[in-house]
Amino acid sequence: MFVSITKWILFFLVITSAQLLNNNTLEYDNATAASRRAHQITTILDGLLKNYDAHIRPNFGEGPTKINFDILVSSFGPIQDIDMSFTMNCYFRQRWRDERLQFAEEVGVLSLSTRMLERLWRPDTVFHNSKYSYLHTIPTSNRLWRLFPDGSIWYSSRITVKARCHMNLKNFPVDIQICKFLIGSSRIFDPFIF
Repeated sequence: MFVSITKWILFFLVITSAQLLNNNTLEYDNATAASRRAHQITTILDGLLKNYDAHIRPNFGEGPTKINFDILVSSFGPIQDIDMSFTMNCYFRQRWRDERLQFAEEVGVLSLSTRMLERLWRPDTVFHNSKYSYLHTIPTSNRLWRLFPDGSIWYSSRITVKARCHMNLKNFPVDIQICKFLIGSSRIFDPFIF
């Protein structure tokens, strides 16, 4: 009986040890793959940014740089008739293409840290009728950017904007207000940014 129990305990220990060894091997393989992927991304970015000048817009000398954007409003208000303004919390997303940042398609889309943004050209988008606006930074900067193999960049930031809105209150409380939100380049007359 004692020998039988000892055999089962020994068998259990061998199986458990083999399973632990197998799990450790899988964890090591996953860590190695992640390390290789990180090294691959670093190598790609180092190559792309080696001669990259963030002060020169994409398509310089060839035509305008087209900037697409959209806004997802997550909250709206308050609307203040005293100072004729409205406030909104939103996700402001911009997309453009910079052919200088093209890389091999098999690498896939790169989601990178916001520190990388400082090394890339970005549109100088402003809200012309804002009284103030701010980027959310708690717990960290609420910005995200993705780089696609064709050089397209998708940049998203969470912001709060308080904007001016001229209101005609003659028919209050049954009035209707139309508030415009004016978005553009800080270089209003630059024909190369759309």
